[in-house]
Amino acid sequence: MDSVLVRSWEEYIPEVVVFQISKVKLRDNVASLGLESYLDGYLNSDEKIAQKWTESVVLDSNDEMVVSACAYFVAQNLITEEQCVELLNNSMSEYQV
Repeated sequence: MDSVLVRSWEEYIPEVVVFQISKVKLRDNVASLGLESYLDGYLNSDEKIAQKWTESVVLDSNDEMVVSACAYFVAQNLITEEQCVELLNNSMSEYQV
């Protein structure tokens, strides 16, 4: 079946590639955008979020906390969705487990 084209009318949905984010890099990148106080405010807004941040060394890019933090920054018109994706990509840990 090599070199065979298959037509499909179903929408292609690419697989989400999950990667790990370094908290240190993330904080540095957020600070470089001048948003460190907003990150601190978000982290302190909920006890579970603060605890998870404190206990984690790295975070998965699809983690609920990461996704909601991006949504928070975008909703506050602090950054665009594209900037958030770039921020996460620039915060990728060198050590993917």
